Amino acid sequence: MAWIDIYPITPAAETELLRSQEVVRSIIRYHLKRLWEIPDTDIVVSIHACTVTVPDPEAARLGVLPDVKIVISTSDEKGHLAETLKDEVRGTWQDNFGNRFIAEIWVVFFHTWGCTFPPD
Repeated sequence: MAWIDIYPITPAAETELLRSQEVVRSIIRYHLKRLWEIPDTDIVVSIHACTVTVPDPEAARLGVLPDVKIVISTSDEKGHLAETLKDEVRGTWQDNFGNRFIAEIWVVFFHTWGCTFPPD
């Protein structure tokens, strides 16, 4: 299972993210399926609203503040493929958005088990 949470850092980034959400979701899904062999039924991509009241002005001044933060959470058995996933997503992201929409990717591994079950 892979849970993906995408957080816009500014209201402008939220607008761009909502406008481009199909492309963003397809980039993430494509690489998770291809590299990690995760089926569609085990990928959840959630796009969040911007909740940042004041982005870090020093990070913005230094040019290190991304427009969006992408957090990919999955089980630790995929750890050896994290760097490849990051590189592949980054390449496809840049092909689609160039430098006008910058993302930072965090891959988080959990050491737990969960399941989804239908209601009775």
